[in-house]
Amino acid sequence: MTLPPNQDDDLLVDFVRRHRPEPPAADPNLEAQIMAAIAVEPPMSVVRRRRWFIPALAASVLLLGGGWVVWRSTLPSWQTASDVDDFVAETWYASAYGDEARLPLDTAQFDWLVSVYATPY
Repeated sequence: MTLPPNQDDDLLVDFVRRHRPEPPAADPNLEAQIMAAIAVEPPMSVVRRRRWFIPALAASVLLLGGGWVVWRSTLPSWQTASDVDDFVAETWYASAYGDEARLPLDTAQFDWLVSVYATPY
């Protein structure tokens, strides 16, 4: 929901519009002066451009190497995923049924999760 416009704001906007200064007139020769100043400036030498090549190459190698290390360290291993899978399968029955109603669970087969949901509550 927006608020209605403030009367003081309208008065301020009107005041600024009435008393704004006129921009100075543009010099008709200004573009020619700028182009003449640019023409006098020598072009960038090849040495100055090559000066940035080694630091840019070093920064690129550091970024690629750092990204590779971060990417490599955040990928979970298959052994870790298997351990988590086994932990979830083992603790599922203990949390839902207790140790006395524990059923054997074969997680080596593909449809082991179906057997978990098919178990009566």
